[in-house]
Amino acid sequence: MAAKKILFFSNAPAPLSATGYGNQAGLFIPRFAKAGYDVAAGCMTSVGDHIGEWEGITCLPAGLTTYSADVLRAHARYFFGPNQRGLVITLYDVWAITPEAVAGLACAAWTPIHSDPMSEGDQRFFALSGALPVAMSRYGEAQMRKAGLSPYFVPHGVDTQVFRPCTGEERASYRRRLTVPQDAFMVAAVGANKGRSPSRKGWPELLDAFAAFHRRHDEAVLFIHSLPAPGYGVDMRRIISNLDLAGAVIFSDEYPQITGLYPDEYIAAVEGCADVVANPSYGEGFGLAILQAQSCGTPVVVGNNTAQRELCGAGWKVPCQRWWYNDDAAWWHAPSTAGISRALEQAWQQAQDPEAAAAARARARAHALPYDADTVMERHWLPLLEMAEQYAGQVPVRPPAPGKVPLPTIEADGLRWLARGPHTDDWIAVQHEATLAPMLDALLPEGGVFLNVGAHFGRWALRLARKASRVVAVEASPDTAAALRYHIALNQVTNVDVVEVAAWDRAARVDLEDPNRQVTGGSTRVTGETGDEPGGGVEALPLDMILGGDEGGLGRLDLILLDVEGADLRALAGMTGLIAAHRPVLFIEDHSIYGYYEHADLVAALATLGYTAQSVTAHLPGDRTAPYVIAHPGGDDGDQTSSPDGN
Repeated sequence: MAAKKILFFSNAPAPLSATGYGNQAGLFIPRFAKAGYDVAAGCMTSVGDHIGEWEGITCLPAGLTTYSADVLRAHARYFFGPNQRGLVITLYDVWAITPEAVAGLACAAWTPIHSDPMSEGDQRFFALSGALPVAMSRYGEAQMRKAGLSPYFVPHGVDTQVFRPCTGEERASYRRRLTVPQDAFMVAAVGANKGRSPSRKGWPELLDAFAAFHRRHDEAVLFIHSLPAPGYGVDMRRIISNLDLAGAVIFSDEYPQITGLYPDEYIAAVEGCADVVANPSYGEGFGLAILQAQSCGTPVVVGNNTAQRELCGAGWKVPCQRWWYNDDAAWWHAPSTAGISRALEQAWQQAQDPEAAAAARARARAHALPYDADTVMERHWLPLLEMAEQYAGQVPVRPPAPGKVPLPTIEADGLRWLARGPHTDDWIAVQHEATLAPMLDALLPEGGVFLNVGAHFGRWALRLARKASRVVAVEASPDTAAALRYHIALNQVTNVDVVEVAAWDRAARVDLEDPNRQVTGGSTRVTGETGDEPGGGVEALPLDMILGGDEGGLGRLDLILLDVEGADLRALAGMTGLIAAHRPVLFIEDHSIYGYYEHADLVAALATLGYTAQSVTAHLPGDRTAPYVIAHPGGDDGDQTSSPDGN
């Protein structure tokens, strides 16, 4: 079997992209590949204008728009091929990707939430895209639930072998490389310099707080791994000048930052030799630097907000003031300058006590270890990917089981149904042909037996099972039959039997195709017999062979619903014995309008069986209609016409 495909769409994997998202791409893409997936990196940034390769992984280049959403669908078509049953995992703020970019794709959006509530842009993306929401923090998970979503949770990971406590000798060596005095109290800060109104990472507040702290402890040094004045952030040099901090603030060299020449080991050295890492942000979707610092055994100072609360295992959470961010239509949280200064003072006092400092470093390391990348892969990604294979249609769905990550579902008519998104026809189980309900209910007597040929997901099989004594659901597509069994198990229905076969007029094997290329598509049809090719197609049989006689065991049959996408005449020819034995009412979707046969041929076939045909037009959503035929045994020959209300 070919490997299941994943397109991981984010910043290019580190070291090609020296960002937090690039770090996560670099950690998990190889782990997905090692787990047996065929993975490609869709790179928003830091890759040229051609398809390349990184550690054996295909890297697809950035597009022309800022976040490369213009090429996402094209990358998916290229990488997934004609089958199109791949999974897109996006790692970025979803408002930047836009719902149009993933329309019709199986997409899991691993995304940060750093406001209260979720931003309008984030909410719009999920409302319009149908993507699976994957929260990277428990805070984000809670905010998604408040917005009416059903999120999954996968935290960011850390390479705890790279981000580890340093020895005394390493600490001295790192400080020499960073030009930090050996006896200085070192405050480190690692983060992007983005945003001006406000500066989301809280750079002005941190610098102001450090200035107050530095006046009390002039040996203190603030080491910043960020660009001091990029075009999209604040000019920290002006703030430093205003606060008279010249000489007390050190920056990482700009060129290696811009070109991605600083490896993770450099960041680990910065955070590992610091006394405290301060990243008091206005809000974090995760806050990777906070966790990496603690993995190095270094306590942290963070804002008491968003994901920072749960990631701070050893350190200080400073008070915050709510700050309305109009672009998000949500609250951010401005960290208190006085609170940051107090936290730095407490960190200084702790550093003076070797025993307390050692205990804090041990707590920090212990807090970070559950986020080890291998642990995150094993505990979070692998179970989610097992579900996502089914979500994307790469494998048939499997009945729900305890301990497994559940597929997304929705409730309708007192039943639960799969809701995997617009790359599937799952919507049919919920919204399709609702006007038929009273007709079918009227045609099935209480306690009757219902034969649903072309049952698809079981829209009618499960609904009418509440009235019937027994339902036999016939479905040709193996993937769709699996979804039908899933619904039966999910709803604990006990009187529906599934027959996985194509209803035909002779024993054969037939090919199936959905012209719309939907996963478990409702328009799946027989395109012809496979001939003598071994193992090709699916099994096709006359239903008389399966359900007729004593072995079939029906005993009684009151209603047949036939919806087999144009194979109507052949299916009828294969159940003449059943029809003759039980004389059920026949309810048939008339596919003659699609050119599969002539309507007169259907009427004639029913007349041959001793049935009178009545044409019915059902009204569907979107001002559409669909033709059906209701056939009763006996009566006058010929075709009668009516609407669903009998007129």
